Amino acid sequence: TNPPPRHKTSSQGLASSIWLFDQAVALSNAHGRADIKTKATKYDHGWGQVSVIFRIDPVKPAVNNDLLILGAHQDSINQRDGKAAPGADDDGSGTVTIFTALKYLLSSPQWVPTRPIEFQWYSVKKTGLEGSKQIATGYAKAKVDDRTGWTRGGTKVISLTDDFTTRPLTQFLEACVNTYLTTKVSHNTCGYGCSDHASWFNAGYAVAYPFEEDGPINPNIHSSKDTIATLDFNHMAEFTRLAVAFVVELSQAKTKLPVIVDVVEPDVEPEVIDVDVLTTFGDGHVIVD
Repeated sequence: TNPPPRHKTSSQGLASSIWLFDQAVALSNAHGRADIKTKATKYDHGWGQVSVIFRIDPVKPAVNNDLLILGAHQDSINQRDGKAAPGADDDGSGTVTIFTALKYLLSSPQWVPTRPIEFQWYSVKKTGLEGSKQIATGYAKAKVDDRTGWTRGGTKVISLTDDFTTRPLTQFLEACVNTYLTTKVSHNTCGYGCSDHASWFNAGYAVAYPFEEDGPINPNIHSSKDTIATLDFNHMAEFTRLAVAFVVELSQAKTKLPVIVDVVEPDVEPEVIDVDVLTTFGDGHVIVD
């Protein structure tokens, strides 16, 4: 295929977001479980392409009302020639990773959350994180997945980002990798707010950000070459497993978790207080870009 960019103001950007919303609605209508309530909604930002939010609430009173969020951005861009922008890795991979994790959780009757959870697919990451910025101003926790499907060959890793993230949550995510996955962990820094996790971090929430590689980034992104043929689906499956493990561990915790608040600079030692937990994963993060 040769799709145009899924830009925030383009007809393709709007159509693709409505298609994703329709998939979420169908999933909400089909799971048939009586122990949870689900709802898919559109977040209209006012520029065309919508963000999509899928919420899960336990039918029994929640042990805690703090909210756990997994997120990925759905838009794509071509910064080479402005034409086709398949965005298979960036960020179709993240979008599919958390959608697959959601489908698995809904089909697993042994998983009954004790707190509300949302899966969010953001409009407009590529021109300034606008979608996640709008949403983050009114939310408390997030996990964002951004680019989970490309490897350069050799030993595969899940690379955890150490700037614009919070150390305790990153350490917890690393424990999930070491407990539930066979893929090795590495660490990286972006040097700036490189994906939607930064929106949540700058809003004062605890954030973790897993990524697909620890070396040179995928050379195909932001071009017509970012196609399905370049993806490593086994590597994506590892991120899906990580997303499931992360949600199960945090959604079934019976106490509130420590969260970092009022942190806007990655080199400032944050204060840790006992409030709602917010988790965000991004670009190859168990935040999906």
